[in-house]
Amino acid sequence: FKLAVPEGEEEELWSFLQSNFSTKILQEQAPNLSSSTETEFFIDQYFDDGNKSLFAQKAGARYRQRFLGDSLLKALVQLKLPDVDTTGVARREVKFSLYENIKRDDRMAMHPFWKHIKPKDRADVDLVLAQLSTRGEDLQPALNLEQLRRRVYISEDGSALMTITLDRVSSAYF
Repeated sequence: FKLAVPEGEEEELWSFLQSNFSTKILQEQAPNLSSSTETEFFIDQYFDDGNKSLFAQKAGARYRQRFLGDSLLKALVQLKLPDVDTTGVARREVKFSLYENIKRDDRMAMHPFWKHIKPKDRADVDLVLAQLSTRGEDLQPALNLEQLRRRVYISEDGSALMTITLDRVSSAYF
């Protein structure tokens, strides 16, 4: 489920989540439960074509940078595809490793979307995008998001059971 939190109540809610889902409290209910918390920061750049084809289909193409503290943990490109879930919450994802050692003679790497995609992956990316009636060369920056993500991870007998996430997001549209 996704719920909106009234502005100004985020810290109170985070304190509530940390205290009410602490290992101590959980183990009062079941001794095999435990929890931990983590805070991460994401910078996402979303792409779409001039017709907003991806947006219209509840799909997305994004370049994501994931940070823990000051350290970049991971950068990747994700294509988020509509799925059978009619709520739009659950979507399939196709992930691609980042194109880091860009060749000087790679003219496609001058494109704002293709610069993130390794040459060996471009045909696969275009194949997925074709299912969404667009092409990589038509994609331009559409939205930037900065996201502070705080999570409570709940485990049962050491295995992941559920996650509660509190996100604070700011955006910039192109």
